[in-house]
Amino acid sequence: MVITPLEAWIKDAIGASPAPAVVWKYQRALLCKTLAWAKENSIFYANRLRDIDPWSIHTPMDLARIPTTTPEELRGRDHEFLCLSQGDIARVVTLASSGTTGESKRVHFSAEDLNRTVDFFHRGMSTFTIPGNRVLIFMPGERPGSVGDLLCTGLEKLGANGVVHGPVLDPDAALQHMHDLSPQVIVGIPVHVLALASRDRSAGGSVHSVLLCSDNVPRSLVATVEKAWSCRVFTHWGMSETGLGGGVECEAREGYHLRETDLYLETIDPATGAQLPSGREGEVVVTTLTRRGMPLIRYRSGDLAALLTFPCPCGSQLRRLSRIRKRVGEQVELPSGKVFYLAELDEVLFSVPCLEDYGARLLPTTPKFVLEVKVRSSPGTGAWFLGEACLAIEKFFSDSDIPSNELTLNLTLDNSGVMAGMAKRRIIGLRGLDA
Repeated sequence: MVITPLEAWIKDAIGASPAPAVVWKYQRALLCKTLAWAKENSIFYANRLRDIDPWSIHTPMDLARIPTTTPEELRGRDHEFLCLSQGDIARVVTLASSGTTGESKRVHFSAEDLNRTVDFFHRGMSTFTIPGNRVLIFMPGERPGSVGDLLCTGLEKLGANGVVHGPVLDPDAALQHMHDLSPQVIVGIPVHVLALASRDRSAGGSVHSVLLCSDNVPRSLVATVEKAWSCRVFTHWGMSETGLGGGVECEAREGYHLRETDLYLETIDPATGAQLPSGREGEVVVTTLTRRGMPLIRYRSGDLAALLTFPCPCGSQLRRLSRIRKRVGEQVELPSGKVFYLAELDEVLFSVPCLEDYGARLLPTTPKFVLEVKVRSSPGTGAWFLGEACLAIEKFFSDSDIPSNELTLNLTLDNSGVMAGMAKRRIIGLRGLDA
């Protein structure tokens, strides 16, 4: 098994073997500089850090003295976070509100910030991409500085050829592109790639690796894609707030190796905000270490995971982030107190053959809550499909001891319209997620 290429990348950056204590020493220096930069240049952080001496942070535990930054604080107030003039900003990413109301979040990047993302993409993609490979990218890439554009630039550094198709809105057109290009690597959103693998196994004849990103990646979905195309599926963790890149799996595929030279991660109790030790699942909190345009300090990601400090099977001693399987606020809590997560429903439904996507809505009615689920299937699927999906959900409810007198399932088939876009899957109707 080959060690993650991020090990050598980080070793080169810090000029020493990336043992945890050495990496922290390097990160601390960048962290203190970031705190000082943000306090001096950002309206928001000038106030937030007014009682914090940037150079007083000596250990990871000292970060607990700094309040976290929330997505709600960023929404509609991006100008207060800026540390550079608009003329020095090369790219602005707008993240729409998850509900029908509310202001969007806007994340600003300088050219230097984007170049660091390109460097991470170059090293991260080399985990499963070699010079000469053709990489078909089912992500946005039409604008300079978009994720597809940055990926292509990183792949060019690697000696590979990145080709942007864009999100899969028309599966037939995407499959034709695969047949025409015969790519060795695919990059895309989980449900988009699943739809392609479910519809045409022959399209993946040249594919040896797939990278899935931008949403939760159920293991059942990974298994379907790997079986259909006889390939290896890797996953990536990151978001616009982390600079589009955050961490990527190695060949062991047992957690994400992180962009440690640009980001510092913690986990906290989502209810109390208290820092958690390694190995304990909590909300992932991110501090950018090199961001000039719009640094974020102790930013709450909403993702639930654990930081892993034991050595990876690939041989790396770098910290890893466990797979993201849950998000804060995505739990369904019934009157009895019984809870289940959207990610658990993902695992169940994506194990159903020919299922390409689904949407869910929770109606907190009386005397029972109603969970409305609309499923999308591959073309030509028989009448058996809806029955299989219903059985899978009902078995999950039974195995999870979800009281039948508290929740009713309303399952329908909906193959109308185009494929889903870039937004993360969520259960509509959960309190706090529709704002």
